[in-house]
Formats: sequence, structure tokens, C-alpha cells
Amino acid sequence: MGEQLRAQPAASAGPPPPAAASCSLLGGLLQNGFHPSGPPLSNGGCGEPPHPLLLRPELPPLSHGSPAKKCRLRRRVDSGRRHRPPFPWFGMDIGGTLVKLVYFEPKDITAEEEQEEVENLKSIRKYLTSNTAYDPEQCQKKPYCLDNPYPMLLVNIGSGVSILAVYSKDNYKRVTGSSLGGGTFLGLCCLLTGCETFEEALEMAAKGDSTNVDKLVKDIYGGDYERFGLQGSAVASSFGHMMSKEKRDSISKEDLARATLVTITNNIGSIARMCALNENIDKVVFVGNFLRINMISMKVLAYAMDYWSKGQLKALFLEHEGYFGAVGALLEMLKMTDDQ
Repeated sequence: MGEQLRAQPAASAGPPPPAAASCSLLGGLLQNGFHPSGPPLSNGGCGEPPHPLLLRPELPPLSHGSPAKKCRLRRRVDSGRRHRPPFPWFGMDIGGTLVKLVYFEPKDITAEEEQEEVENLKSIRKYLTSNTAYDPEQCQKKPYCLDNPYPMLLVNIGSGVSILAVYSKDNYKRVTGSSLGGGTFLGLCCLLTGCETFEEALEMAAKGDSTNVDKLVKDIYGGDYERFGLQGSAVASSFGHMMSKEKRDSISKEDLARATLVTITNNIGSIARMCALNENIDKVVFVGNFLRINMISMKVLAYAMDYWSKGQLKALFLEHEGYFGAVGALLEMLKMTDDQ
């Protein structure tokens, strides 16, 4: 039996309670890529997942044993189904900027059930799969073995940033956070460039040059600052060139968008690195919708983690990075149903 989860961003809404958000996020994370017994769903896992957000729960085999045993096993499966809520099943993560939605679509329904739900399922499937977030061919992956994922630092980048240290499936804590996140990037870009959407802001950033806005180490020292191991290309002062009217008059909106993105990303990377050192953790897992279609930030974070730690810290990025809270909410709903 195979069941499939589809992910889709929805409208804006207010943030959930922190404790509920953390539990939902971890629930989705642990069940979708960071469970020791299964293949990781990440931009760096041991092997390719068969489909984005694909879950294959183990059911009792029905092809072996006596007819009586088969009958008992089938009754057990059917009994479990009778206690499930009616389809469709949704999990929802309400954040500060976006509502993230996942949909559970069964693949083993009977012909009669399929006929009853056919129009409903078709419309939901069309809505979900038409979104750009549902497009695994756009990803490039580098394998990274996560047979033993713990401990790990979980950095959730949404409107703001929340950082959790995860020592095991049931042992985790919130270490710290930051108010400077994806909402900050988009808000500043709207003010500085006149853009109106996250996608527009990222498109502008991709065409800009942040070094026209940021003051680099080489702008101060003429090159590398070897005494303290600083490369000349490192940012010494974000937006430091904007003190000069001549510089302000020469920059483009694209340069401002790029500098804003690099500033926010560098700040997140710096905080994450310090937390990883304090918790003695060498795996840093980045999730959240800030990273959706945001290759620039992923590259900056990956390079920063590796460079400043001299190769000791690894930055990992997951498929459908913004939906693990919604997946966790769905799994919690099913868990509560089973308990009842």
C-alpha cells in the first residue's frame, strides 16, 4: 500500500502557539526524512526518494500464512481504517506569512470509493500539483548519509527564525531564535525596491550584485586580513557603502534586493553556527518557506557553515522544506485518532 502527501502554500494568517508549532514541525521532520529506519527526504540523503513526500507505512503481509491468519490480518487493517476520519485528510501549518497545506491521498481505495471521490480528488490534485513547489525535477541533490541523524540543529526559517536542538526523537529543546527572517527580507525589499511578492524579490536578487551595497574586508584593508583569517571577499559591513551618496546614486534595485537577501542569510548562518558550537552539534538542518525556490540563500548558508567551521559543520536542506510543520500536524491528527 502506498499513500502520498501533496504540499501547497495558501494564504497569509497569524502564527500558531510556539509549542504547537515546534511539535508539528518536528513531527513532520522525523517522519519525512530524518527517521533512522527510512531514506531521508533531503537535498542530501542516502538514495533518491521514490516521490516527493512519499510515505510507505509497513502493513502486515497478506500473501503468506493460513487463510485464518490472512483473515485476522485483514480484519485488523479494516478495523484501523474504520477508526480513521473520513477523507480527505489535511494537515495545516499557519505561520506569520503563509499557511502551508498537505493533503493525504490514498492509493489503495476500492473502485467504488474512487468513483464516489473521483471529482473531489481530481480537483484537489489539480490544485496541488499545479503549484511550483510541486516540481522535484528542479532540485539538484548531493548524497549525504543520515543513517543516524541525531543530534542535529533544526533551523526553521519562516517570517522569523526558530532554532531547536534535537538530541533524539523525543528529546529536543528550543535554543534561540531571531526576528530577522523571511518576513524581514520581503518587508525590506518591498520598501527598498517596490516589489510586491517573494518571488519578485528573489528574481531581482538573482540579478543584483550585493558588493555594490555591502562594504567588504578588502574595501577596508585592501585585500585579505590574514592575521585573523578573513578573506577580502567577506562582508565587513552590510549596506556599508550606502553611507556614500555617490554609491547610493549608482546602485540598482536588484543590487539592493541581493544585499538584503545576503544580509538576512548571513545573520541566520552566524546565529546557527554559534548555536551548533554551543550544543556541540555538527549537523545543521535548514527548513522553512524562506528557502523555497531560494537557491542563493542555500548556497550562502552551505558555504558559510563549511568555511567558518573549517569543514566541521554541514548544512542540510530538505525537499519541500516549508511543509514539515503541516506534515507534523497531519500526523498528530492521525495519532490522536488512533489513541481514541
